Amino acid sequence: MNRRIILLNVVLLALAGWLCWTLRAKCLELHRHEHTVLAASTRTAKPGFQPAPIQAAKPFASTEYNDVVQNDIFTKDRNPNVILDPPPPPPPVPPPPPMPDLPAYYGTMALFGDPVILLSLPKGPQKKYHAGDKVGPFQLVSFDREKVVFDWNGKMVERKPEDLKEKESAQQQAAADAPPERVAPVKLIQDPPPNAPKISEKIGADNGGGVHQCVAGDTSPPGTIIDGYKKVVTMNMFGATCMWQSVNPQ
Repeated sequence: MNRRIILLNVVLLALAGWLCWTLRAKCLELHRHEHTVLAASTRTAKPGFQPAPIQAAKPFASTEYNDVVQNDIFTKDRNPNVILDPPPPPPPVPPPPPMPDLPAYYGTMALFGDPVILLSLPKGPQKKYHAGDKVGPFQLVSFDREKVVFDWNGKMVERKPEDLKEKESAQQQAAADAPPERVAPVKLIQDPPPNAPKISEKIGADNGGGVHQCVAGDTSPPGTIIDGYKKVVTMNMFGATCMWQSVNPQ
């Protein structure tokens, strides 16, 4: 048993020695081949050979990375565009001026030639107008018995004649609607003798029948009695009528 182990150890030692010798021989052969190759490349190289020079890096121009700045992925709103303030809004359109009062209507006439219409501006006298005439701020376009058409700043204004008739003032309307006042009994005054003094200046011209006209500008109230004449004011379709009536008629 011991002999077999000793013999196996001897064989293993011989095998290990052979492997070491073979490995050393291979290493020596590789070194000789390397020296041979290096020596051959040195002999074949051309004298004076210089490698090509390395070109210097080209400096960057701002136009080459403009797209990078324009499209920055971290700031999407980054760009060279200058944000200008919006222009101020236009001033509001002023409202149109209110339309003035329309002229008052008094009737139409068509006896001779072109028909005419009787109109008056507020606090103005009556005048005759033809179609196309200027009536204050209005222009008379056309008129007939059913409608009157005015032009005001390019806008057509159409009214019926009865709508243009002058309305009675509030004071006159209140006086017409008020119940009649009770008049105190009038004491008859004897007629003045022939040599009596002149009648008061507030009593106007004699219309006959014991009736005198009123004087312009007279402000005495109705029912006033002066020199045997009583002031009477009546309302009719033409307006107020003033007269002095004798309180003791013949």
